[in-house]
Amino acid sequence: MMKKLIAAALFAPLSALAQTYPSPTFNNITVNGTATIANATFTNPPSFPGGIAISSLANVAANTVLANVTSATAGVTAFAMPSCSATGNALTYTSGTGFTCATGLASLASPTFTGTPAAPTATTGTNTTQIATTAFVNSSITGMSTSTFGALYLAWFNSLPTTLPASAGVLWNNGGVLSKS
Repeated sequence: MMKKLIAAALFAPLSALAQTYPSPTFNNITVNGTATIANATFTNPPSFPGGIAISSLANVAANTVLANVTSATAGVTAFAMPSCSATGNALTYTSGTGFTCATGLASLASPTFTGTPAAPTATTGTNTTQIATTAFVNSSITGMSTSTFGALYLAWFNSLPTTLPASAGVLWNNGGVLSKS
């Protein structure tokens, strides 16, 4: 008799915690990963608050998306995506129009520009690696006074080497007469 009581005491928690058939119902369950459910049936159709009703998801053609491109509150419709697979093309979206294909774009690797590309003109005294036009150089030289230009030229000239090889045969202006040294 004692053996039966001990066995009953051990199996009582197991029977109380055992799973019953049919399986229990879970509410608000989160599944991380893949859940495979064989022959699942729903007593109520699934709903997605603020989403698209399952009944409105009919088959759509290839390269088609469900979208609302009217720039107003409206239901979604099938929208055919344009083909932008050529080099220099990109898919763009414009509100009220939808997706379009922008063409003639330069690739990032070795872009080729057409027309006359423009760049900003740097301010005088800028010493950076920014892209700038030659107008920066022109405005810097034009804005320089003659005395400053002369002083810079003289400093450059004086920095040149003063000795030349003997076989150089340099022509120079000797008081209005062209001489060879």
